[in-house]
Amino acid sequence: MGPKHTREQMLGAALDVAFDEGLSHLTFGTVAARAGVSDRTVVYYLPTKDDLITQVLLEIGSRLQVVLAAAFTGPAVDHLDLARQAWPVLSRAEFDPMFALYFEAIGFAAAGR
Repeated sequence: MGPKHTREQMLGAALDVAFDEGLSHLTFGTVAARAGVSDRTVVYYLPTKDDLITQVLLEIGSRLQVVLAAAFTGPAVDHLDLARQAWPVLSRAEFDPMFALYFEAIGFAAAGR
């Protein structure tokens, strides 16, 4: 008999916590509660807090690349053109949670956290 849960389920629960509550609330306990499992189950799949946060940030980065790829259909002339191309995507409310996490991560990085 194989494992009852998967790494993808734990990562999905971690993403749900991050999107709903922010990166500062991302703990083994909050992920476990969201997934309906014990903390040990989360630790089995994501052994350290760094693993947990890194995997969440990598997934957010992948999603951002997909979202922004639609905005950049051709080369930009300069930084202003780049911003003009990106704005229709950046300004869509459906992507606010993803960009909020992105900027939260940048803030933590700038603060050395």
